[in-house]
Amino acid sequence: MEPADRGPEAWATALLFAGVSAIGLVLGALGFAEGRLQTRSGGLLSLVLPWLGALFYGTLSLIALRSPRSPWLSRAAGFYMFAHATLVTEGLLSGILCWPCLAAAGLAFAAGTLQAIRLSADRITVATGLALGAAAAFFSPVDRADDWLTRSLWPSQIISRLPAIVDRAELAACPHPSAVRLFVFEKDCKS
Repeated sequence: MEPADRGPEAWATALLFAGVSAIGLVLGALGFAEGRLQTRSGGLLSLVLPWLGALFYGTLSLIALRSPRSPWLSRAAGFYMFAHATLVTEGLLSGILCWPCLAAAGLAFAAGTLQAIRLSADRITVATGLALGAAAAFFSPVDRADDWLTRSLWPSQIISRLPAIVDRAELAACPHPSAVRLFVFEKDCKS
């Protein structure tokens, strides 16, 4: 690698990625301590996603420092722009705002914008990732994936999210083996 490759843009991009990674570590630690993050479903994905993000952005930070012209930075730009556009738009649509998540998205958007300014070939990738990510959020893919993962791998978390008026013993009382059980309760009824 030539010294000219490691200019201020490379350092700025690496610092932005490192910032997103640090936020992911903090969110992961908080989510682990609380057992969930502030998402509508609050399931398994909300616990795992910050750790995966910290690893992903930490790796991108190292790549940006060691090889600023790496094609992996260009390939990743569309992915992370899509992912953050989906997460932010879905959060706004559901009315759940996670300020650290918005800060991480802002840093990722800044890194993507810097990448698009530096390499004109990445402009379409970045813009398309943003547009498609925002459009995909209207179908709630993150909450759907979170619900599916939680039902599949952590079903006890679903029971813990039921209101206090639901009798937990009644949930396990059915002796018939069944894949589906329907429990109906009225939110404001105390009996």
